[in-house]
Amino acid sequence: MATKNNNRTAPLIIIATIVLVAIIVVAALLTNQRSWAETYEPDDDNPYGSQILFTLLKTARSNQHFIEISDSTFKDLPIDPTDEIDSYLFIGNNFYADSNDVNRLLQFVSEGNTAFIITSEASHLIADSLLRVTNREVTVVDSTEYIYQEEAVYEDDYEETDDSNYSDDDYDEFEEVVAYENSQKKQIANSYTDTTAKISLAEFKNGKAYYEVVKKYKDKKRLTEWVHFEDNLTTYNGDSVKILGRLEKNYSNYITFSYGKGQIYLHTTPVVFSNYYMINDTTMNYCRDALSYLGKGTVYWDEENRTYDYKASNHHSNQNNLTKPNEGPLEFILSEPGLRMAWYIILGGTILYLMFGAKRKQRIVEPMENMENTSIEYAEVISQMFMKQSDHKKLISMKMELFKSFLRDRFKIKLPTKMEDETEKLYSEIGYKSDVKTEHIKNIFENYKYLSSIVTVETDEMLSFHQKLEYFYNNCK
Repeated sequence: MATKNNNRTAPLIIIATIVLVAIIVVAALLTNQRSWAETYEPDDDNPYGSQILFTLLKTARSNQHFIEISDSTFKDLPIDPTDEIDSYLFIGNNFYADSNDVNRLLQFVSEGNTAFIITSEASHLIADSLLRVTNREVTVVDSTEYIYQEEAVYEDDYEETDDSNYSDDDYDEFEEVVAYENSQKKQIANSYTDTTAKISLAEFKNGKAYYEVVKKYKDKKRLTEWVHFEDNLTTYNGDSVKILGRLEKNYSNYITFSYGKGQIYLHTTPVVFSNYYMINDTTMNYCRDALSYLGKGTVYWDEENRTYDYKASNHHSNQNNLTKPNEGPLEFILSEPGLRMAWYIILGGTILYLMFGAKRKQRIVEPMENMENTSIEYAEVISQMFMKQSDHKKLISMKMELFKSFLRDRFKIKLPTKMEDETEKLYSEIGYKSDVKTEHIKNIFENYKYLSSIVTVETDEMLSFHQKLEYFYNNCK
């Protein structure tokens, strides 16, 4: 039996081992595979991480403090500036700052600090709140200067009104409100689609040099939407927006404007700051010049507002208590290569256990045939044996014992051990339960008493007693 059980278990063990090894190999391949996801995380060494930029900034600015904001911008970003100009730096595909974070950031900038927001999502809470498109024409003087000319505004553009009740100041204010309302119908940013983009900076010696930028997936070019700002941008209070960099000579992708005592910088091409381009000396010069506006004080690297996955429309809510969903434990496990591999191994082992280990481990019990009742055959053999020996008295005694056992098993009747205790009440109880006449039952017991008292039982007497028992068996319930 043990040999058969081992023969059946061995193939299952082999299959389980093969599956487990396959899971480990696949997990290892997935772990070693290069990720082309645009994470921009400072500890990500994949093409679209920002490990090189983060390391170079800390090395080149070794006398400055670098603080990673990973919990809450609202809590970790201070309002009061240091003696030097502090800088806030965000690089990511999307800028998920809520109203609390933005209010704290604007307070930080208004005290004389700088904020760099580098994201391909040009329409976010800060940009939409502080920028607007105005009815201005742009005249390019050279690569570094831009002059805005106001379009003429005619009274015919508005509905006829009674001007007698308005002063000149009131009318000027009315023109500004209408112009602002009309400007809000235009988006502050737009995009074009191409596999390649050419970027340049305006204020540096290499400003007329263009750098080609592409987005790749597994070393193949990918069609991409390149985001840029619209021309004729002004701030919320009508101040000019300075263009620091362009895409394809015609589109601005790097702008700056004042807020309070500080300065805000917006860039719409974060891919150029990724590891993929930072290993290129030429493109690295672009990144160095673009980030040369960083102050000499503390640098706050924002990790909080990049990793949350909820819709940007929530940013425009008027509620001040916007909350971000926390990163789930499984999301964190799958983001780390070592933990991800361990998770796959545990998951595969659990599946194998459910398939093979959860089965019953006891030895297989083979089916047993039903036991046959051989009492009748046994009695016939015994009776034949005693018939041959002519010992009728012993045969009658055995038949009587079988009869009493039948009464106890079938009718649950308690029989006395001595024949003297057998009474009419007992006969009546047996007759009632068996549905056989009491006289017949009494005759069986009385006949047995008589045959037990004599020395020799004749064959006829034995047959007569046997017939009385057969009658009872055939007619009882």
